[in-house]
Amino acid sequence: MSDSLSDNPRVIRVSKDEEQWDGLVQVAVEIIQHGGLVVLPTDTVYGIACDPFNASAVDALFKAKGRGRDLPLPILVHAWRQALGLVEAVTEHAETLFAHYWPGPLTVVLKESPGLGWDLGASRGTVALRMPKQDFTLKVIERTGPLAVTSANRSGEPTPGKIDEVVAQLGDHVEAYFDDGWRMGRMPSTIIDLTGPTPRVLREGAIPASDIESVLEVPIFDYFQEEEPEGEFAEVEDEDRDEELPQEPEPFYPEADDPAAKIEELKAKGKLRDQRQAADAPSEEPAGKPAGNGATPGPGPGPDDR
Repeated sequence: MSDSLSDNPRVIRVSKDEEQWDGLVQVAVEIIQHGGLVVLPTDTVYGIACDPFNASAVDALFKAKGRGRDLPLPILVHAWRQALGLVEAVTEHAETLFAHYWPGPLTVVLKESPGLGWDLGASRGTVALRMPKQDFTLKVIERTGPLAVTSANRSGEPTPGKIDEVVAQLGDHVEAYFDDGWRMGRMPSTIIDLTGPTPRVLREGAIPASDIESVLEVPIFDYFQEEEPEGEFAEVEDEDRDEELPQEPEPFYPEADDPAAKIEELKAKGKLRDQRQAADAPSEEPAGKPAGNGATPGPGPGPDDR
């Protein structure tokens, strides 16, 4: 890591020792709860995250990305149960895919539950859900509730694999960057749309479409085929495609940054900003917002939490 990066108070190294994570997770939680943006590692690429129920935070995310709201933001959850309160129904196909591939690089598009009060952009009644296989980020989501997360890059620019390259693109738009090492060479998640009459692969990524077809035991429509079956399908963001590059060993960080000191340092430097409405405005929790622990009641039994 370069000296300039190590001196950047916004960059927080994620220790390999999970016992040191609690304070680091709290840093991310405080920023998100105050309407800020953070960059988190996932099992594919780095992602820029915010509270989807905070309209000003979502606006800040779109501004950081430098793009419009035409493609809706995906949502990351920490357990399949957390997804229950976000969608109109968890279909049998969705349950099967959750059981086989979550946590992992599979994004499932379902019809969103009405009246949630969140802001994902032009969602057109659908939501793209994923549970990443990245323990640190899952712990953050467990405390914050579902997060709107998209690839940590400026729109139209390559998706960086190193945190210093992410910082170079997003700069002061982001409150804190959680550095978990090299992310290049990893394939993006496969996206499957379950909102229509036939499952449809919108993007083939880390999980081959043929594998999904075998698991579901039904034919799957490929987005890139010439003819579509009848019915409407969702449109979701497709910006985290990453070129396959040679792998580089991930750096080992023997000690994490002191969490309490990081919080104070961010506050002292004005990096931890409260982007909510006026301080005297009444605090209102959006109707239907799932709890951070993912205990939102939902329909029937499903796959085990993983």
